[in-house]
Amino acid sequence: HLDWFKAFIGKLKVSDLRVHHVNEYLKTKDWSDSMKATAINRITSALNHAVAEGHIEDHKVRFARGKKPKYARRETIPTEAQQTKLADAAHPELKSVLVALRESGCRPGELCAVTIDKVNLKERVMTVPNKTAKTTGRKERDVYMSKTLAELIRSAIGERTDGHVFLNAKGRPWRPDIIGQAVRRIRIDLGLPDNAVTYSIRHGYISSAVNDTDANVALIARQVGHTNLNTMLKNYLHESPEAMRRTVDKISRKENSKRVTKSG
Repeated sequence: HLDWFKAFIGKLKVSDLRVHHVNEYLKTKDWSDSMKATAINRITSALNHAVAEGHIEDHKVRFARGKKPKYARRETIPTEAQQTKLADAAHPELKSVLVALRESGCRPGELCAVTIDKVNLKERVMTVPNKTAKTTGRKERDVYMSKTLAELIRSAIGERTDGHVFLNAKGRPWRPDIIGQAVRRIRIDLGLPDNAVTYSIRHGYISSAVNDTDANVALIARQVGHTNLNTMLKNYLHESPEAMRRTVDKISRKENSKRVTKSG
């Protein structure tokens, strides 16, 4: 995002940057509000970091409340069949990452960052950077691995003893943006819907865990790195009608069982 914005503004000095420059840049992009919000956050985060480090005294790119795009809840997610098509069309190194995302519910950046020394194959757990470190005070968090994921990671590591777990075809660590671009190309080639993006795999993991299993939702939240259930339920849960019907049937059977017991 910073490279794209830099190319747009050219040699304009940071001290001369204003909100309207960002807005003019966004007008050149056929992006969703979520993508625009991401771009703004990347730009302002870089400027805030420069201030904190003392590279600049201040900056003027501060949006008034309610004047910038908001992240929209992802209303639909790719089906399991669509995710399988994506993975099958990818080259081996990318396929490993996509399968790992489906098996773990991790954020793409977390998988890109995990290193071999942070993986315990015997205990089936790996330690990844914690996005909610400011809230929890923990810089890292544990992600538990399914047997499928453990074998996949064992294969990805091979005989190596250090470095990143997931490497691209050139032997370099993956970057989330590169993965996203590769998935976008595959999606277009296969004619898959726009919702078939890298991050939606995480949405699919969470929704499937809640809708299709009897797993404790608190443990699901812990697995995917959410500090509270509200975040998961508000932004990530895509409840299915069938799952809702199963739920109300279970409740009905339980209530009917109580009535029979009392009457008896």
